[in-house]
Amino acid sequence: MLEHQILIRAGIKKHKGSLLGIGILLFLTALSLTAVLMTAFVGNRYIREEMERLRFGDLTAWASNVADADFLTESIRGQEGVEAAETQRLIFSEYEANGMESDSEGQLVPWTGSGYRFFRSDLSGYAETPEEIGEEEVYVSPSMKSMMDLKPGDAVTFPIARG
Repeated sequence: MLEHQILIRAGIKKHKGSLLGIGILLFLTALSLTAVLMTAFVGNRYIREEMERLRFGDLTAWASNVADADFLTESIRGQEGVEAAETQRLIFSEYEANGMESDSEGQLVPWTGSGYRFFRSDLSGYAETPEEIGEEEVYVSPSMKSMMDLKPGDAVTFPIARG
C-alpha cells in the first residue's frame, strides 16, 4: 500500500504541468457550457415573453386561399383544449435587395397599428412606433437587414407569390 502511495505522489510531482493544464481545460469547458446555456435560456425567455405580449399561442399556422376564414377560425375555437384562435392577414412574397434574392417566401404583415416593435436602423434598441407607414415604405426584419446589408432608403422588391 505504501509503495502505491509513493508511486502516485511521484507521478503527480512529475506531471504537475499536465494536470494543471487538464484542470484549466475542464474549467474553460465548464465556463463555455455555462455561457451557452445561459444565452439559450435568456433568449428563449425573451421570445416567450414577446409571443405572450403579441398574444401568439403555442401553435401558429399559415394558410392561403382559404374560402371562409371566419368559418375556419370558429371551427378551431370550437376544438377541445383551444383557448383562443385569431386570424391575421399575411402576404406571401419572395424578396430581392442589393442583388440578393430570397431562397424562400417570406410573410409580409400589412400595417394595422398592432403591437409590433420596431428597431432603430442601427439595431441599438427600439424606435418609436410609427403612427402610419408610407405608401412605398417597408420595415424589414433584423435578419433580413443583416443578410442583405440593408440600410434606410435601399430599394427592396417584393414580387407577390401565390397569386
